[in-house]
Amino acid sequence: MTYWVYKLTYDCGTAPHVRDGLLSLAICKPRIREVAAVGDVLFGFSGRSRKVNRGERLMYVAEVTEKLAVPGEYYKRPEFRNRWDCIYERKGERLVWRAGSLTHEGEECRPRDLGPAPRYPRAIVLLSDEFRYLGTEGTMDYAERWPDLATFVHELGIGQRDIEPESSVGRKLTELRRELWRTRAASKIGAPTEPPAGGPAWKVAGAQAGAPAATRSCSPAQRAPTRRRPAGTCG
Repeated sequence: MTYWVYKLTYDCGTAPHVRDGLLSLAICKPRIREVAAVGDVLFGFSGRSRKVNRGERLMYVAEVTEKLAVPGEYYKRPEFRNRWDCIYERKGERLVWRAGSLTHEGEECRPRDLGPAPRYPRAIVLLSDEFRYLGTEGTMDYAERWPDLATFVHELGIGQRDIEPESSVGRKLTELRRELWRTRAASKIGAPTEPPAGGPAWKVAGAQAGAPAATRSCSPAQRAPTRRRPAGTCG
């Protein structure tokens, strides 16, 4: 088992995405998606670069209970078609951006999300039905109880860290997870911190799509610290 720790620059409901009792990580964080195994645990904290995050809050903890390791499988299976992070679809031999999706319209994000065609080695998705997603209810309580863990989180940069559970930091993460499960019974506790104005504009058979929403490019040059901007990053 490995613990994966990283910071979410944006928490807009797509990475991770939570729906119908299932948390998915389908876009962003390609290294975690490629390497993490079933039984590993993800710890997501908010980044301090955006004031809306209100500090380096604990945003979610999720044990990987299934890994779709066949590249592109997630985008073919009908049960995932109405999930907000199902933003690619198969066209012939290629995976293409799904028109009407909320995020990652720009070409810049494809290599990070999918990897090179035609194999798309990064089109791997992690699933969890054993998670706690806090979102807007994210908490800094851990900082007072485990100051060393707070220092570790504060010093995290871009990317992710893989932590052994028996390490000093790993033991504190284990305690944090136990405390979260003890005090929070529901899997989904809060809403996304920076939700989009509406749901995806695409239509799914047997499901209602949300109100049309403008898609965003993830080009760094177009990023802006506004409420409507966040869904466009491919961190």
